[in-house]
Amino acid sequence: MCPICAVSAVLKRIPLEELQGLVDEPLPKATQILDFDRRKGSLTNDELAEYLMSNYGLRHPNDLQLYSRERRDDILHACKEAGATIRQLSRMTGFSEKIVRNA
Repeated sequence: MCPICAVSAVLKRIPLEELQGLVDEPLPKATQILDFDRRKGSLTNDELAEYLMSNYGLRHPNDLQLYSRERRDDILHACKEAGATIRQLSRMTGFSEKIVRNA
């Protein structure tokens, strides 16, 4: 057995009453066990389309292809900051994931 995985050796050193207290005590609500919650503020496709329309006047996300490279990259970066994913932006704008990632 791997010494790192030797849980029984560690559990033998903790008194049973203390161990029960640790197990029975609920965790505070602020404690995050795993860090894979939905990204804060991630956008749906409709929300992304509305974001592009209200902030940049784009009627359709693929109209972004008409912009200069610098302006396009600024807008893509802003969309990522707002919560859009690289894959989502690629799908909706028609740009490759590499272009979106590097923006």
